[in-house]
Amino acid sequence: MEGISKVDGVSFQVRLPSDMGKTRLKTWGFRVVTLGLTLLLLTVVFEVGFRLVYPQYGGCKYSDRDAELGWRLSPGHSARCVSRGHRTVSHIEISHQGFRSPAVEVPKPPGMRRIFMLGDSMTFGTGIGASETTAAVLEARLRETDSAQPLYEVVNAGTPGYGTAQQWLLYQRWADELDPDAVILMFFIGNDLENNVCYSTWETHPCFRLENGELVLESALPEEEPARRESWSLGQLHTYIFFHDRLQSLAIANPTMARLLATLGYQRKLTNTLHSWYDDEFLARSWGVTEALLNALEADVRADGIPLILVILPSSPQTTESFRQMTELLYGETPEGAAFFEDSRLPQRRLLGWAKERGVIAIDPLDAMERAAAGGSIYLPDRHFNPLGARIIAQEIENALTSEGVLDPS
Repeated sequence: MEGISKVDGVSFQVRLPSDMGKTRLKTWGFRVVTLGLTLLLLTVVFEVGFRLVYPQYGGCKYSDRDAELGWRLSPGHSARCVSRGHRTVSHIEISHQGFRSPAVEVPKPPGMRRIFMLGDSMTFGTGIGASETTAAVLEARLRETDSAQPLYEVVNAGTPGYGTAQQWLLYQRWADELDPDAVILMFFIGNDLENNVCYSTWETHPCFRLENGELVLESALPEEEPARRESWSLGQLHTYIFFHDRLQSLAIANPTMARLLATLGYQRKLTNTLHSWYDDEFLARSWGVTEALLNALEADVRADGIPLILVILPSSPQTTESFRQMTELLYGETPEGAAFFEDSRLPQRRLLGWAKERGVIAIDPLDAMERAAAGGSIYLPDRHFNPLGARIIAQEIENALTSEGVLDPS
């Protein structure tokens, strides 16, 4: 509103308060719109830049649907894999046989000693190069030990997400064709129990249950993968992932922040290790199925006249002081956390006990990995083994194979 006032015969315009409010509102509105457009433009610039120069994910789909196994590595696949948050970058090559190792000759050449290594992403070597995986390092070390005959070959059958059930079924599929001289089962205590009872991926896993002490397949997987609705989410933006993951890592991995969160009563979902081995109710259900699956694999391998070697892969709170401290800060007051710190080697004891009962060679690299972790990291940022971690495991396997005379020419 405006008014006309006269002072000493001079007229002038007066802007009333309500009109001043409108002007301020327009000014602030303009600023908000300008700020919004600026932020949008910056987001677009960042997004294009990240996608072109520093992608936060991409190229890591290297598996196909499989009606029996749920999924398998894509034969002949070759691509550059960038993990979430650009934490790791690696080149993935899958042989035409569907393994992350060079294709092997079938039938097996005379004089060849072939090892079939089963496992999950820790064995596959997520985030590291093919030559840095445990299987590749073990093969190189065995060949260096004896450059003459026999010639050693290690087939890396590690597949991300696999549990003991899929590893058993994979062995059945390839045993006759590959004709291995030994089978190595890489059992990761972090999440193998959960995988074995399809704790979080029941839709895609072949799931077994115990019925009168026998393994029974819960249900056959559908012939075709169910159609999935494509929906957009903020989490697909490279810009969002870049800032979100770094802020989250800073908040959670910082001991000071962890203490603050613990003081405020914040607790994250239990880690796989604590849930799998220290939640008594879950352990009672999952260990029975796991033991039956281990028995089934061992029986098949024994029937083929070759040895099974069990390698127990530890989890990060067991090997590394910083992860142990974080576990104590965040979960030390929980029943599962307290049980872990009272008996942190419970998983190893269970598995070593099973191996002793079945007459299986068992390798526990926990001590060696603890020593290595004291001098430097053995993990990638996503807690998969880095080249050092994979190398330590390969050394422990080689030592055991040599001392036990597993691959000595017969």
